[in-house]
Amino acid sequence: MTENDKKQFLAIMYKLFAIYEMPMENKHLLSAWFEALSGYSVEEVADAAQRYIKSADFGTYKPKPADLIKMIEGTSVDRALLAWTKVEKALRSVGTYATVVFDDPTIHRVVDDMGGWITLGQSQEAELPFISKEFANRYRGFSQRQEIPEHPRKLYGLIDQQNGAGGYPVEADPVLIGEPEKASLVLSGAMLPECCFRKLLN
Repeated sequence: MTENDKKQFLAIMYKLFAIYEMPMENKHLLSAWFEALSGYSVEEVADAAQRYIKSADFGTYKPKPADLIKMIEGTSVDRALLAWTKVEKALRSVGTYATVVFDDPTIHRVVDDMGGWITLGQSQEAELPFISKEFANRYRGFSQRQEIPEHPRKLYGLIDQQNGAGGYPVEADPVLIGEPEKASLVLSGAMLPECCFRKLLN
């Protein structure tokens, strides 16, 4: 959201605060809400507020900004499960001969921490339930910090690994997994934290 969205944002908050009998007069409170939700569009905030009000699980409690963020993004458990589903599907459909780039940089960090794309692909079918649990726990840890972790831009496959070891060029175009635009950002390094750019430049 931007400053131009404040009028619409206040209308959303007026409805939300009225339903839950929360004081609208507290400007510091409203500013805190706006700041916490500023990373999302006003349409996303409006939809999240509406779904929260209607939620049988949460709607009976006074909301906090984090509650609306959960409605927008899902819980860290939801995100971890979706991320693992994406990884498992790619393992089966693309395999580990190819170098891949996911549309989620946190996937790159977790897979890299777990030994890399090739190692993951060499796992036995019986091991996958345990691997999926470890992946989900690691992914949730990063998600709960609400920051993009340092991560490799590519997850190298067997062909590129062997070519690199033999002094041959690696493939120019890795396989993009998920939304191509986001995966391209991960590949370009645009989603790397500032600290990582400093390391790359030094």
